[in-house]
Amino acid sequence: MIVIVAGGRNLVSTREISLAVEELLLKLGAEAVVSGCARGGDAIGEQAAFALGLTVLKYPAVWVIPDSNGTVDRTAGFKRNEQMAQVADALIALPGGRGTDDMVRRAIRKGMPVYRMDLEGRYWQCAPEGWDA
Repeated sequence: MIVIVAGGRNLVSTREISLAVEELLLKLGAEAVVSGCARGGDAIGEQAAFALGLTVLKYPAVWVIPDSNGTVDRTAGFKRNEQMAQVADALIALPGGRGTDDMVRRAIRKGMPVYRMDLEGRYWQCAPEGWDA
C-alpha cells in the first residue's frame, strides 16, 4: 500500500505524532510513503518512512513556471496534490490548512481511505462523505 502523509507546513513533530504516524503506517501495511516535500506534515511522513525502512516517493510542487522569467504558479501545490492522489492508496491527514484540506478532498473523490490525526496522535478514519463527518 502507498500512503500519503500530509499536513500543515508549520506543524512541529512531537513524539506522540511521530509514533502514531509510524503505528498507522504499520497497521495499513504501507510499502511506501508519498511526500509533497514540504516542511511540517510532509517531513513528519518522510521521517516515519525512514524510521520504518519504507520507500519515500517525493512529489515537490513546481512553484516557478518553467521558461517564465520567474513567474510563480499559485496553483502548484494543488497540482502536486493531484499527482500524489493518482499514485496513492490511502491518506494520513495531519492538522493543516487549505493545502491539507485540498489533499483530503482529492483523496475522498478518488475513494481512498482517509485517516485524520490530531496533535495528540489520536487518529480515526473519516467517513467517505467528507473531512469532518
